[in-house]
Amino acid sequence: MQNMVLLHSDDSLFNDIHLCTCGRQKAQPLSGWGPAVKSYYFILFNIQGKGTYTVGKQTYTIEENQGFLLEPGQKAQYQADEKEPWNCLWIGFDGRRAQEYVKEIGLGGQRLVFQNRYPEELSRIIDRMLEQNQSERENDFFLQGFLFHFLAVLVKDLSIAPEKEKQGNYYVAKALEYIRAHYENLKIQELADYVNVNRGYLYSLFMMELGVSPKEYLTTFRMTRAAELLRSTSYAIATIAASCGYQDPALFSKAFHKAYGMSPTTYKKTHREDVEKYNPA
Repeated sequence: MQNMVLLHSDDSLFNDIHLCTCGRQKAQPLSGWGPAVKSYYFILFNIQGKGTYTVGKQTYTIEENQGFLLEPGQKAQYQADEKEPWNCLWIGFDGRRAQEYVKEIGLGGQRLVFQNRYPEELSRIIDRMLEQNQSERENDFFLQGFLFHFLAVLVKDLSIAPEKEKQGNYYVAKALEYIRAHYENLKIQELADYVNVNRGYLYSLFMMELGVSPKEYLTTFRMTRAAELLRSTSYAIATIAASCGYQDPALFSKAFHKAYGMSPTTYKKTHREDVEKYNPA
């Protein structure tokens, strides 16, 4: 039994990453593909049975609930087992940032084979994608969403999460992204909840990676943003304070003085030429 579809979503609309193909198949004994190369990233996941994946001089046996990544331009082949041919599904994608997405889910380079504990969910996603096999504009958006859903299911399995020695960098990077987007009204506990670690561990990671606590980094970021607003706008001090997470202008002034050695008002006067340059009469 075979159920396959070749799809190509609008790469001009989704040029960072877009779907090229997806499908599923109950393979015949010893049926396979290659040796050959693909022009896009290709992930095959085995639901039942087994098969082999050969890339370079390395051959992997792909068991139930295992899968592999085939990178574009990489000569490879894969084949269903003779006695227990696999029942598999696959997805192919490309785009200018596809390599970044692959790296983010923990694959690529020397790590080409993975395990996943959610075969039913991956299967449902592929089924939904196959239902959208029509050249209608709305389907491009559906397919794009399902592509991200598929990758998200891979990410949530710890077996392909970022390697342990890189997790610190990963959590800190995610925390910094969140701070930059939500610094105005951010609590440190909210930040820890977002990156899914406890507050104490987040503190340790920040100290190890940056040499400052999350609170210190957040305060520094807020003060840097405040200084930028003082230099480049004519907003009132209270407005700038609120924009940087301080509802009390007095607390804002105290924090700013500690960071820059002068009050916000003095800083604003000192940089009056910058304000006039950005806001000409």
